[in-house]
Amino acid sequence: MDKLVSKLQAELQKQSDVEILANASWSLPIELHQLSFNTVKRTTMDVLMKMILITVQKMDINSAKELASFLSVEPIFAEDLIRRMQIAEMINKDEDVYQLTELGKSRLESGIYEHPPEQEEKKLFYSPCHGEYIGGERELDSVEQTSIYRWAGVFKTDGEELEETQLITTLQTESELDADNTQVVIKSVEKPNKLADYAVPCIEFLLINKLEERRYTRVWNTFLDRWDIQLEKQIEEQGMLEL
Repeated sequence: MDKLVSKLQAELQKQSDVEILANASWSLPIELHQLSFNTVKRTTMDVLMKMILITVQKMDINSAKELASFLSVEPIFAEDLIRRMQIAEMINKDEDVYQLTELGKSRLESGIYEHPPEQEEKKLFYSPCHGEYIGGERELDSVEQTSIYRWAGVFKTDGEELEETQLITTLQTESELDADNTQVVIKSVEKPNKLADYAVPCIEFLLINKLEERRYTRVWNTFLDRWDIQLEKQIEEQGMLEL
């Protein structure tokens, strides 16, 4: 930690009009959460699936065997796709005849197949003082315990009270169709489950701009490995280091 402090001091003192008045080290409380959520995969519909949907839409088909014969494919392929599309609620069987549902018609028009939802879990570190998740699970270095961030109680936000939309945004892996034409979308997220409490070291500097005669704060967050603007604003709002 001493080496890091020295390195940061040297960086700050590169500005000739800046003087370091004081510094302090303290621990920022963070929590390890487990998030359980449902995802769906969207893929570009293959040719056989499209052919099955079009055939079911235009003809009275009452069995996978009949469908396979009409399309000249192995019955096992037709059976598998029909089963998958029934689970996905794209087709149903009414009076012994397969029919497209409204969802099936929509999927055929878009050319996108949405797979059944899958349950997934992910562990993330949550910072109550930031009110957000700040990183994925990792091994935290063992450090000498220091005092807890003095304004932690003022800015504490309960992770269990986060809106589902905020959780989805955090977890969202949706992107444009990639090389294998797969897109993953977060559909729903359960309330976070806190697994453990941790604390990560931060280094605070009280500085003065001698030209402007203005005091301000810089905070290095070792978890983020960067200057933490949000914590700096909190400290300048609530109270900077005293000389």
